[in-house]
Amino acid sequence: MDVLLNMTKKHKKKSDICLIIEGSYPYVTGGVSSWTQQFLQSFDKEYTFSIVALTAGNKTEKDIKYKLPENVVEFKSFDLFDFSEIKNASVMTIENAKKRKIYKCLINTFLDSKKLFSDNDTLRLLLDTISEYGACFFADIFKTEEGYNFITEYYNKFNEKNGFLSFYYNFLNIFFITARTIILQKKLPDADLYHSFSTGFAGLLTCIHSAITDRPSLITEHGIYVHERMFEFENSSWLKKPYLKNMWIDYFKLMTSWQYDNVDQIVTLYSGNRNIQIDYGALEEKIKIIPNGVNNNKIDEKRKPESNEKSYSIGLVARIDPVKDIKTYIRVVDLVRNSFPDLKAFIIGPLEEEQKNYYQECQELVCSLNLEKNIIFTGESDVEKYYQMIDVLLLTSKREAMPLALLEGMALGIPIVATNVGACGEMLCEEPLKFSEKTDAGLIAESKDPVDIAEKCVTILQNPDLAREMSANGINRIENKYRLEQVNESYLKVYEKLLKKSHE
Repeated sequence: MDVLLNMTKKHKKKSDICLIIEGSYPYVTGGVSSWTQQFLQSFDKEYTFSIVALTAGNKTEKDIKYKLPENVVEFKSFDLFDFSEIKNASVMTIENAKKRKIYKCLINTFLDSKKLFSDNDTLRLLLDTISEYGACFFADIFKTEEGYNFITEYYNKFNEKNGFLSFYYNFLNIFFITARTIILQKKLPDADLYHSFSTGFAGLLTCIHSAITDRPSLITEHGIYVHERMFEFENSSWLKKPYLKNMWIDYFKLMTSWQYDNVDQIVTLYSGNRNIQIDYGALEEKIKIIPNGVNNNKIDEKRKPESNEKSYSIGLVARIDPVKDIKTYIRVVDLVRNSFPDLKAFIIGPLEEEQKNYYQECQELVCSLNLEKNIIFTGESDVEKYYQMIDVLLLTSKREAMPLALLEGMALGIPIVATNVGACGEMLCEEPLKFSEKTDAGLIAESKDPVDIAEKCVTILQNPDLAREMSANGINRIENKYRLEQVNESYLKVYEKLLKKSHE
């Protein structure tokens, strides 16, 4: 069953913008969700929003972690893995000649994916069929001889040297979640513009709906979705055979390229992301760089007060998750403690239910290194309170886009040591591979290298003049490049352009 939560605070009406969000807001705390909340609140006077949350599993109102702003006029939540509508649907009632044409089109498209980009008639036929028959079209593929023949023809073309059974079940997994996503386009709220905060299934739903309804579409990509999935597959236990991993990776690459080709506008956070998007087929003229921003109102009141005390504290703001590489941070603390025995090291962030085992491993590492007196796990906390205690803010992540915690730290004048991931180099340094005391807000270290990270952290702690220079540089970089007002103005221009297209 779909979980539809009526969280509307106003009388339900057509919204200006429908946001389609996968796997985060408002159910999961973290950088993207915090950004989303801030984003909605920033446009409370300009636009109304409807929100569609795509989840893994049913959610209820009790699972919501954020108070929806007043300009959200409609909220819907869908479990991406609820395939009951497809499995329970009857097959298409359609004349044989038309059915053969549809399946021929489907087979040719799958055997030559370029047809998705170059043959408008092919795409139009598939979209019209989906629009007319919905779940029955997908049930037909799942339940009929024609559908089975289509699957086996695809198998014979690309996977005939591998076992059919493993291929078949993985194909069905891909098939069901794709079908579920496409079917949901009929259930979207009415809006003038459809905006996804990622590619993936949220982006697919956005682009499919745009193609069917001719409403304009926008994708904001924080991290590169296809790369995040590739990282997961490479480290997955359930996909042991390389050809099955490649099957999923090829699927996400194709889906990403299709979205880049069909979306009206792409927003990305930094130039590194833009270059990757172009490599996957996005047109450069479609891409606009709009970084994350921070609100620096009353920022002076939130900065760490001057003190003559010779105590030292460092901090990491992140959820407890392997991708944040908390274990490397713990090893860094062990090394920094050699220079500063009374060091306090905060780990500021929530523990998600699915990461309990990883949290336990982190606790065991703390005990094995005798760091119980040095490391404090704060859990979900008031981050600003801890910012006022921190001398150096660390980021040890294996993957990131543009971490909000670093922007907040820079705005508060906290020197940074961050791994060389995502936009961190661009955020902290004018020339990321060449440190400059005159312009840079911190130091970039190698990912998964506790020695390098610790040495850079000690360098800052041992050099107050350097720390003050970095503090001033960070504040200056925020003021010049990452103010929330600048970000909002850029988004307003994008929205105005696309909404004008919607109203033509």
